[in-house]
Amino acid sequence: MPVNQWTLKYHILMILFITLSFLFYPCYLYSKEEPSENSKTDLLLQEKELFNEWTKKLGRISEKCDELGMKLEGQICRRYQLPSLEYGFVFSHIPAKKWIRELPSDASDNQIHWLNAFHRLRKKYGDSFYQLAEQALKEKKGYDAFRLYYLALSIDSDHESSRKRCGYTILNDRWCSPFEKKQIEKGLIDHPKFGWISADNAARYENGERFFLGKWISADEETRLRRKQKIGWKIETEHYSMSTTHSLEEGVRIIRKLENFYQAWTRLFYRFMARENQWTASLLSGRRLDIKKHKIILYPSRQEYLQEMKILDPSGHIESSHGGYFPDINCICVYVPGESEAGDLEIMLIHEATHQLFQECRFEQESVRRSKSGSGPILQNFWLLEGISTYMETFVDDGIYYHVGGLRSLRFERAKERCAEPDGYLPLEEYSKLSMIGFQTWKNVSMLYTQAAGLTLFLLHKNEGEYRNAFISTLYAVYERMDSPRTLEILCKKSFADLDEEYKRFMMDLPFSRRDLP
Repeated sequence: MPVNQWTLKYHILMILFITLSFLFYPCYLYSKEEPSENSKTDLLLQEKELFNEWTKKLGRISEKCDELGMKLEGQICRRYQLPSLEYGFVFSHIPAKKWIRELPSDASDNQIHWLNAFHRLRKKYGDSFYQLAEQALKEKKGYDAFRLYYLALSIDSDHESSRKRCGYTILNDRWCSPFEKKQIEKGLIDHPKFGWISADNAARYENGERFFLGKWISADEETRLRRKQKIGWKIETEHYSMSTTHSLEEGVRIIRKLENFYQAWTRLFYRFMARENQWTASLLSGRRLDIKKHKIILYPSRQEYLQEMKILDPSGHIESSHGGYFPDINCICVYVPGESEAGDLEIMLIHEATHQLFQECRFEQESVRRSKSGSGPILQNFWLLEGISTYMETFVDDGIYYHVGGLRSLRFERAKERCAEPDGYLPLEEYSKLSMIGFQTWKNVSMLYTQAAGLTLFLLHKNEGEYRNAFISTLYAVYERMDSPRTLEILCKKSFADLDEEYKRFMMDLPFSRRDLP
């Protein structure tokens, strides 16, 4: 009947429409979140010109200091010259303490002249980048504004207007986040070994005493009681919450590393944290994004780790695990390895923290409810999740800069070697179809991991980031379960076969020397 024929055609068209929408929705997201090239050109040109000016003038001051034998002053200037890292990213620390602008009473005229010139230069270019950020904010380009405010602060960490835009306030000559301000107002100090403790108790803690269950006892006794009664230390930072029965000091050390990693991750993946209009609103108000804390459990031994984890995974697969991120409980669970145990705790933590941040910091799309997205098994493109996590394992904090990438990872070097092996590379056509289970049960899973690391390096850095936005957009689509096996191919605007060939040429040209970081 005609009615049935039209009904059949209607259903076929609807199925086709839904299929194509699912396939191309990541492309829509990509174009929606990315400003047009025309709108970005002027801003990027101004940013590049300003940064080049700042770098050249700072270099002249450094050279002058060297000529005058002022080594310390020259070193201070060079700390503000953001180093380049081929095939990687570098971000400056934003120090909490105010920059003290004073010299000893016997300072020479050259030292006084240097300090005044250096201060004027930092203020001038801090102001210039702030004005550029304000321009971006006025145009509702929240992503560009976020990046530019932090660039202003990397030059002049005391730039008051930029600090306020980013949610900082001044307290006791220290720039504080809202979390830090609350802690200080409670009478707490951020002790380098013990974390946030009462200022009145600091001396006793340093002498080996601990306040536990209403009385002062020795540190050893506290550890014994906590492990016996399974009452862990609760350690808090602005973005993390840790429970551990290992030791307060080790917990604080690890959570500080993760907090610093969070700062670097945010500077690189701020687009994952909020939509552009949300960043715009946040910066306009000077109020930070409302993001929940990420949980970590640190066990004192592998035995205790396995006892707890078997409850989460009774299948027995956990026996080979050395730690991981468990999305069912939104928590990283790891243990402190013994001297005879293999594995690097800190590298594993960064790997799992990457999984956690991408899983928990994603913003919710208007048309896709969180309860329906990002759940269930990953059916394809699983390699991207492992690729970005292995890439982020290269994170280094040298106290002045955060470094990510470069050619330090053995995985990158091994990926290059495998490009020359007959069965050392799985073509993207097949690789992108692998689900989480397919990836993890592959006959040579170590090869898949090294390939994931190599492909991530390639897609982030080939031709100074030619495929960077396509990679990040595909990664987002995978987490939101809006991807298809061909999403990366569509966004890169290159066939998988072409990308395979480009990847192999890129890897074979890499000069491996792991001396590119301090």
